[in-house]
Amino acid sequence: SMVIAGSSAPASGGEHLISHTLDIKANLEHKPHDFHGAQVGVATIFTSLLYEKLLNFKVKRIQTDQIIQTQKSKKNQTDQKERLQNYWQDLYPEIATEYAKKQISWEKKQAELKFIQNNWPEIVCQLQPFLKPAAKIKRLLTDGGAKTHYNDLGLDKQEFKQAVLMAPFMRARYTILDLAQDFGLLEKFTDQIIGEDYHD
Repeated sequence: SMVIAGSSAPASGGEHLISHTLDIKANLEHKPHDFHGAQVGVATIFTSLLYEKLLNFKVKRIQTDQIIQTQKSKKNQTDQKERLQNYWQDLYPEIATEYAKKQISWEKKQAELKFIQNNWPEIVCQLQPFLKPAAKIKRLLTDGGAKTHYNDLGLDKQEFKQAVLMAPFMRARYTILDLAQDFGLLEKFTDQIIGEDYHD
């Protein structure tokens, strides 16, 4: 699939971006981090839960006009820049350049979100055959002796949450993280998933 697509995109989604974010952040703070595969495994459970929440959400009810107005406001843009600078530190210029590659005009973004809303049932039907339940993924990882929770990686809730929220910015690749973020749901769903403590 990667050969056909001409990139690693079919095998590298939001779960890999979360892992790369954890790698970079650990290096910036001169701290150790876990193996890439271990982090991806934990992040795969998270992104699977994110898919489940988003696919069961009534996307039609989302007021995309209000979301776009909020996202493009000067205050939001200033706050976002400050958050990115604080998190990525000296790497902020490179992160901002990479993220800019997948940004489109606000008009196109609004049209894109409307298209997704209008075609959501069909999109869900096309996605579902390729998605595995988070519980099954966790069980398989557990059976293989792999790590399944951010605590297993030496992370607390806040560290993992921030990695999830920062991951969409670190690469010019659109993933489930971006979709949830575009609909204004990423932080809300992340809090819910972490709050439910999917280790149990």
